[in-house]
Amino acid sequence: MVNSINYCQHQELSSKVSCVSKFKRLSTVIVFIILLVQTCVFFGLTGYNYWNEKNRLYEELEQNINQTRERLSNSLPVLLWNFNEEAIKRSIEAEINNIYIESIIIKFYEKIEYQFSKSEKTIIENKSLGIVLNYRGDDGSGYVGDLFITPNENIIEEKLQQKTKIIIIQSRSEERRV
Repeated sequence: MVNSINYCQHQELSSKVSCVSKFKRLSTVIVFIILLVQTCVFFGLTGYNYWNEKNRLYEELEQNINQTRERLSNSLPVLLWNFNEEAIKRSIEAEINNIYIESIIIKFYEKIEYQFSKSEKTIIENKSLGIVLNYRGDDGSGYVGDLFITPNENIIEEKLQQKTKIIIIQSRSEERRV
């Protein structure tokens, strides 16, 4: 009779151990699935935010370049027509301080007359926005040059890197809270 009690107790204990180990395996799988879903959602949202930020920054770049082009195309023709070199330089220097502008070049026919650049590049790139400058006034009218504005796309990459670092730091602080 003692042996049968021990056998029953052993069966009961074995059943509980089996049940506990199944529970541990099940909870491990559930935790793994939760972490996998959380990681997928994190990377999905990070990618989505990255592309949204990149599009926003390129729109901001385009808007700044267009505003600069508009200001210079309104002010430079008169200054070029009157050969007011000091005012031309001041006008361009004021615009080159914009973080979204890499260089501003004024050509008269194929000769570079004025060149302001933040780097050593002197090449007019395909990315440059070119516009013909014409003067129209009481004392005459005519071609006074071509304006080329080269955007600074490096600023977008720098801002995207900063934004990505901020997102990573925020996600790590979120993980620590959980």
